[in-house]
Amino acid sequence: MTCESATSSLFAKTEPSGASDVCPACEASKFKPSGLYHLDCLACCARLVASAYPNRRAASAMMAVVKRHIARSALTFGPADVTESVRQLVEKRR
Repeated sequence: MTCESATSSLFAKTEPSGASDVCPACEASKFKPSGLYHLDCLACCARLVASAYPNRRAASAMMAVVKRHIARSALTFGPADVTESVRQLVEKRR
């Protein structure tokens, strides 16, 4: 299986109407903490960084991984979007 086909199979349409793409890592995390993160997904990036809190050194390291991936890929979101999503997730937990 090539990288391209693996990526496209990860985001296979799960609804019969084909209305939306669903990240399998986000879907798995709805039921229990899965430890799966797909770095092309904003929600997964935010969950990855937020999972390290309150350990700020670990969260900083996770954010560095996300920033590196964003720099290599042409994604529709940036580090500021991830930071905002993380802030919202952490506030929701309080």
